[in-house]
Amino acid sequence: MIDWTAPYNGGTPITSYTIEIRTTDAQVFALDSTDCNGADSTIMSETQCTVLVSTLRAAPFSLAWGSSVYAKITATNYLGSSAASLVGNGAIILNHPDEPLNLSNNLKVTWGTTFGLEWDEGDTNSGGIPVLDYTVYVKSAESSNAWIER
Repeated sequence: MIDWTAPYNGGTPITSYTIEIRTTDAQVFALDSTDCNGADSTIMSETQCTVLVSTLRAAPFSLAWGSSVYAKITATNYLGSSAASLVGNGAIILNHPDEPLNLSNNLKVTWGTTFGLEWDEGDTNSGGIPVLDYTVYVKSAESSNAWIER
């Protein structure tokens, strides 16, 4: 989501915003007229828009997983357009990591009331951010529908 504070309008209502997002080459800013059409009345009143990750990953932006999203805003009214805002950021393109693969019982660790699990990390679809934690769920013997977090 890109959000901003409406600037002072000089007593004349703002008629549109131009929302530009920096492309992968870090020099050029481009418009997303689909998700962030600054003439849309809802975007104008809420001073925010949401850009889909698929849009940011495609041309003209072509941002990679893990990239920061940089944007700048220009306000327009019947008197003309403002200078562009300072470039802001704060969003990173992330994706939920894929599920672990090849879950298996490690027989060297499993005995009595202890069991050992092994797995391989899923694809590197986590946005370039390492997986920090895994949650293991075990099914209760008393109920075939109850999963308990461990």
